[in-house]
Amino acid sequence: MRFIIVLFLVFSSIAAQAQVKITNEDIWYSPDLYAARVEGFRFMKDGRHYSKQEGSYIMKYDIKTGRPAGAVFNGQEAGLTKFDSYRFSDDETKIVFATETEQIYRHSSAANYLVYDIKNKTLDAVFPEGKQMYALLSPDATQIAFVVENTLYCKNLQSNKVIQVSKKGKINEIIYGASDWVYEEELGVVRGYEWAPDSKKIAYYRFDETAVKEFTLNYYTDNIYPTPYTFKYPKVGEKNSIVDVFIYNLTTTKTLQCDTGEDKDTYLAKIQWTKDPNLLTIIHLNRHQNHLKLLKVDILSGKTSTLLEEKDKYYVDGYNNLTFLPDGKQFLWTSDRSGFTHLYLYDMNGRLRKQITKGKWEVTSFKGYNSKRNLIYFQSNERGPLVRDVYAVNIKGKKKNRITNKKGWNDVSFSPTFDYYTLTHSTINTPPTYTIFTGEHKKLRVIEDNRSLQEKFKTYGVTTV
Repeated sequence: MRFIIVLFLVFSSIAAQAQVKITNEDIWYSPDLYAARVEGFRFMKDGRHYSKQEGSYIMKYDIKTGRPAGAVFNGQEAGLTKFDSYRFSDDETKIVFATETEQIYRHSSAANYLVYDIKNKTLDAVFPEGKQMYALLSPDATQIAFVVENTLYCKNLQSNKVIQVSKKGKINEIIYGASDWVYEEELGVVRGYEWAPDSKKIAYYRFDETAVKEFTLNYYTDNIYPTPYTFKYPKVGEKNSIVDVFIYNLTTTKTLQCDTGEDKDTYLAKIQWTKDPNLLTIIHLNRHQNHLKLLKVDILSGKTSTLLEEKDKYYVDGYNNLTFLPDGKQFLWTSDRSGFTHLYLYDMNGRLRKQITKGKWEVTSFKGYNSKRNLIYFQSNERGPLVRDVYAVNIKGKKKNRITNKKGWNDVSFSPTFDYYTLTHSTINTPPTYTIFTGEHKKLRVIEDNRSLQEKFKTYGVTTV
């Protein structure tokens, strides 16, 4: 969208010189002026292949050569010729498909989900009795959790038995396993539950919206008259949802409430399991958002203790990343306590081990940790606010190395083994290009260069910004 806005400004200034007349319709509605993207690209578990959706197929490709290595999923044979998205299980034995997706707010949606067993070539609906939200397989791929009508459920894929994990929810009153409008819009929380690493427990939110005031919007569709839509919408200073966190044990079928304090006019901004299936963390944030606590939960008693705490006179920012390292002994944390967002390394007792990055610039995104080489990858604006580069630095915060060379906007996505990565690069004058590199930063091949779009710029007489 940023690139299209730039095109609009450019075309407006050169309309008199353009070789071909350009209209507003061309800019905003014609697909000819939109940059091509690499849709449905997924690195696979082995780190040497990637999958890509092609119509009703999911094809497997060799990263080095780009040659097809067969179809992982054949929609014609399975009886699923159209799907909106797909996601592999962690072990890549199953695929979850979303079909007939219905958007709710900016990020939330409901869909009909199906699970495909790759070995047995079976395709089964998750819950035929109504659309589901946020269907997610357990780490061992034997179960799938989902939300229907504000209620959290779990289905055993071996027995096909569905159990109700939470109590019954109610629209515009009680939500289990999903988020309310505030958490979705302001904190980026959409799916309101998390599987434990051992697949035996689920941590989930409960939102009590009862006291939140309602707001009504008119939805204008194809009908002559608008359709009123009423939802819970707290304005500034009004009551928010009362939020609690629970842990359900699938083995004992018991539910435990986490102790997050008596003050309920706060935010529980994130729930996240550590590498230990018996240790859950919760980010607790006061309503002024200037006092943050990272809490760890005793899953036997539900009691919490403070692992990390940050305060600021005005606002605490930069806590968007919490990454527990594979050794189970350390975690990475982003913070703007220095005035700039940087990466910090802590042990599991909350002791600061090392400030990994520092300087008068921002870490804009954490990209991954390569445990084999003890390298941390991150994106930053070190070379200027209009530039994004990706860097590698070791776990001691030393030997920082920029792995992207061209000025402009650079972003990367690593394979699970960190043997390969895709680099997306664009500038204000050039559309995105997608290139595959080895872990040693050797260029392998270009997946998409948007050359045809650049040729069209010449046709329209686009000048350099």
